[in-house]
Amino acid sequence: MFVDVLHHAADARRLLADTVRVTRRYVLIKDHLCENSWDHLTLKFMDWVGNRPHGVVLPYSYRSRAQWDQMFTACSLKVVQWTEDIPLYPRPFHWIFGRHLHFVALLEKTQPTELTSP
Repeated sequence: MFVDVLHHAADARRLLADTVRVTRRYVLIKDHLCENSWDHLTLKFMDWVGNRPHGVVLPYSYRSRAQWDQMFTACSLKVVQWTEDIPLYPRPFHWIFGRHLHFVALLEKTQPTELTSP
C-alpha cells in the first residue's frame, strides 16, 4: 500500500516494480492526478504546505492518468478498481483541492506470482 508516496519517490517506477516483485497479488495506491498546469500548481501548493515544514523531499512529480497507466503496465499491473471521486475536503475546499486530483487504485499483478501458498 502506498498513500501519497510515489509522487515523492526519486524513481517511482522502480519502487513500484520492486513492490510487485514481493507482493503476492495486489497493490493499493492512493496518490495524485495531474492533467494540466492548474492541477500541477494546485498539487504543488498542497505538497508545499503539507510537507515542506516536515522536511519531506518535494520533487513535484505528478502524473496524468495516462502516465500512471503506462507505469502500471510497465510494472505488470492491471487496474482492478479506480476511484477519483474521494470526499477528502469539505465544501468549498473540495472545489479547489478535491476536483479529481486524488485517486485510489487497486492493482493486480498480471503475471503469476513466484511465491506459492503453503
